Amino acid sequence: ISRNPFFIEKEYKGKNNETSFIDFLEDNDDILWWYKNGDFGSEFFSISYHDTVKNKESLFYPDWIIKTKNKVFIIDTKKGDTAEGATDRAMALQAWLKDKKGYIGGIAVEDGSNGWKINTNADYEYTTALKGWKNLGDIL
Repeated sequence: ISRNPFFIEKEYKGKNNETSFIDFLEDNDDILWWYKNGDFGSEFFSISYHDTVKNKESLFYPDWIIKTKNKVFIIDTKKGDTAEGATDRAMALQAWLKDKKGYIGGIAVEDGSNGWKINTNADYEYTTALKGWKNLGDIL
């Protein structure tokens, strides 16, 4: 898979989750390339959203941009409590994707041995049962 190199910090909160997702991406032959988006700055892709906790407009930087033969995926990987608190960003991402042909995306979480699941619904709800979430490997 061709991709831009990026630096992984030695230690940070989401490192294990992101490393696991990279392994998933590298094992998928349908992916032409992937890009790890930055966390801040005008040079990276962001979506404006209303943060209901802080009650202000903020920018959301989805973690991954992934290209397959027919689609571009915009995905933000989460785990546990970060998935629970992703409602505002998940809904903003779905609103941004709504009328864009060839684009799909959402919040993705690893479901143990069941692989990565993604919520592509306009309404976002996270529970450990992942009801209504799709198998990411099946839609890539």
